[in-house]
Amino acid sequence: MENFIKKLREEKGIKQKTLAELTGIPVRTLSRIESTNRISYVNAKKIADKFNLPISYFDSIIDPAGDEKHIIDISSMTKWHDRIDRDLIPVRLLPREATACCGPGNNLREVIMDTDQEILASRDMLGSTFDDAKPIFAMHTEGDSMVFAGIPEHSIIIVNQAEEVHTGAVALVRVGDTVMVKRVVWRRDGGVDLLSDGETSSKISFDKEDIDSEWVVFCGKVTGVQMKVR
Repeated sequence: MENFIKKLREEKGIKQKTLAELTGIPVRTLSRIESTNRISYVNAKKIADKFNLPISYFDSIIDPAGDEKHIIDISSMTKWHDRIDRDLIPVRLLPREATACCGPGNNLREVIMDTDQEILASRDMLGSTFDDAKPIFAMHTEGDSMVFAGIPEHSIIIVNQAEEVHTGAVALVRVGDTVMVKRVVWRRDGGVDLLSDGETSSKISFDKEDIDSEWVVFCGKVTGVQMKVR
């Protein structure tokens, strides 16, 4: 496994000493974390809070014995009855082919119902609006164009179809046959700008007619992110 914390620190462009000052974690502890690639829940929470990341970002390296709160590795959690933390909720995970299946003429909800794959997500990753007719689902992502939005390369996003997509929100958007994750900025003329949030920024603009004709469709708001177990 790659050096997880060191990679995160270098992506943010900060030194180990600086991270220690920002989080209150001793440099010696950070050195041990980087060398072992294991971290306690308490220290993971400190880093997550400082960088505005979900605690689930660290799920694959959190040490269950690292502190009093028992946190488990989601890679070993596949069934609802196996969960230990009652705040973990099973969410349907779309197969990799689902990205291609989200094009015109395909019903996203049918794809969700047809899959028996699940991941476990904390309640705070699900959003605040719920509708059984618009189920929450999870989807694999590729690329690094949204790393500054807390979506690193090789992630799994949680998408809530019932949440409204306001300006500033990150959403799963279908444009023609392509499904992408972008930050949304609504314009006064009814059009929309879709922004990347990575090392390089980009903007794709669409008119109100593109939305009315369903060339551009908002599949849901991204309410959480999981690191993908590889």
